Amino acid sequence: RAMKEKTCDFAMGFCRTGQGVNILANHLTGVRAALIFDEYTAEHSIRHNCANFFSVPEKYVSNDELNKMIKALKNASFDGGRHMTRMKKTIDG
Repeated sequence: RAMKEKTCDFAMGFCRTGQGVNILANHLTGVRAALIFDEYTAEHSIRHNCANFFSVPEKYVSNDELNKMIKALKNASFDGGRHMTRMKKTIDG
């Protein structure tokens, strides 16, 4: 709801493998969910895919790693460029 109302920058979902919440989130309008499990996948899910929802496999991610991923998410921004072509396809249908 907060994403739809634009009262947050991004959201996160947690389940054992991260896949279930990822599949569910990608069915929601305006959500671009990505499965992340470390700093690299967190950063690049925004830089290359402009993701706004992050699915985390709680079984495989420690609290320390989660904190690093959140920091990476807060500092990352969409690169645009060649990645914008893919974004336009998802926006335009």
